[in-house]
Amino acid sequence: MLVNFFYTTSIHLGKRYHVLRSSDQDNFGKEFTPLSIHLRDLIESGSHQQSVRKSGPCVANFIDYFHIASKYITPTKSAINTVFREYHSYLTAGEDSFSETVRKVCETKPSPKVENSSSFNYHMQIIPFLKDLKNIYQTYEEYIENGLTADQPETSQLIDSLMKITPSMSKISKYEKAAMAHHITPMTAGSCKKQRRASYTGHIPYEESFAKTIEEHQFFPLDRITDLINNASSFRNACLYALIAATNARDSEADQILWQDINFSTREVLLRNPNTRSHPSEAYRGISEIDRNRLEWKGRGTELTVLLEPYGTLFFKKLEDYLRYEYKPSCGHNFVFHDKYGKPLFLCDYSTVILHQFKQAAAKALSDQPHLARRLGLHSLRHSNIYFFKNYLEHSQGQGLSDSELILLTGHSDIRSLQKYAKADREMLLEKIFLANHMRKNGNIKSSIEFQVKYLEERLEIFKNELKKQRKTEDSI
Repeated sequence: MLVNFFYTTSIHLGKRYHVLRSSDQDNFGKEFTPLSIHLRDLIESGSHQQSVRKSGPCVANFIDYFHIASKYITPTKSAINTVFREYHSYLTAGEDSFSETVRKVCETKPSPKVENSSSFNYHMQIIPFLKDLKNIYQTYEEYIENGLTADQPETSQLIDSLMKITPSMSKISKYEKAAMAHHITPMTAGSCKKQRRASYTGHIPYEESFAKTIEEHQFFPLDRITDLINNASSFRNACLYALIAATNARDSEADQILWQDINFSTREVLLRNPNTRSHPSEAYRGISEIDRNRLEWKGRGTELTVLLEPYGTLFFKKLEDYLRYEYKPSCGHNFVFHDKYGKPLFLCDYSTVILHQFKQAAAKALSDQPHLARRLGLHSLRHSNIYFFKNYLEHSQGQGLSDSELILLTGHSDIRSLQKYAKADREMLLEKIFLANHMRKNGNIKSSIEFQVKYLEERLEIFKNELKKQRKTEDSI
């Protein structure tokens, strides 16, 4: 929530960006030009539309916070840097912050109270703006000299204060040194030999996300996905759910597919990068350049998809129904999915058109688990697909695909991203250790073969009991 400003939008080189304007009575509607300069610079440097879209609100929210906080401090370099580093406390602790300044800010600008990882991501959008402030200010002065913007004393004072923010020297962690040694780009710059580095985020607790396993509320129960598809409010939605469950496509990859990406004879689906299509003007006919720049692509490394059953079969079945009863051939574009008016689905409001209808179908499919249904989103179907392939897929060499095999299916750019799907492996490890300790504690030391047989027998009994409980629950519904 902005207190001192509000947004409008503008277009530069075919891409939309946020324009921050003052809501002050005396300066109402006046543009905060430095942010506009920064966002236009991002566009000119080739940043994707989604990056520009995220950067605007993140920087604007910080400027709004800083503008309020500046009223409660003396404008010394030390105090200004403290206010900057307290922004993390504002984002995560809010009115419970240790800082009196942050608590005062929260009286007029409530904190979103996000997690550490979200705070870090917000800061990653702010830092490029702070680093480039001197160049931005030079451009801002040129605009004033050429009459392209009006001189605003409040803006000049605000920029002068922002320009006093400097990075601190932080110790390089062992993780970062190891990452640099293996040519993995972490969140740092510098040499492996250095012990400290300049950082704007050294005060923010770093959270290693790769090793954090997915929780129950992050993947859709495998045995209920078919129910979800059958409870969809339209054939279009049923197709979309089945496609993601079958291919582990991201939401944006699924709702942007074109008819030419589907081979009905071989029953294959390709997920293609919009930026690498050979004839983009033909492929994306019917939409403007501005809308074309809104197409998302998060770096999927392969077009290959392997359809997981029964969702692959359900996708093609529901697709036939969608074509017969809902698809509008006169829509004027090549996208498979559109709303009831023919507008491409990727251009529709995600919350109302996609997420809300998904949650309605999830509530019906998980009527016995309403707490879980409320927490799940469309992306949970991608998690379910990868979770299955990682842990349960039976094949000639055992069970579950290796990370090197999975990366060919999921399109992840970093193999470490697949670690979080190994939840079953971790549970099995803990069970093995518990069983071994129990047996050895009771003086029952067996050979390795005897131990393995005993372990498998007991684990089989556990699964049998779980299956009985599940069937009992289904019979009672």
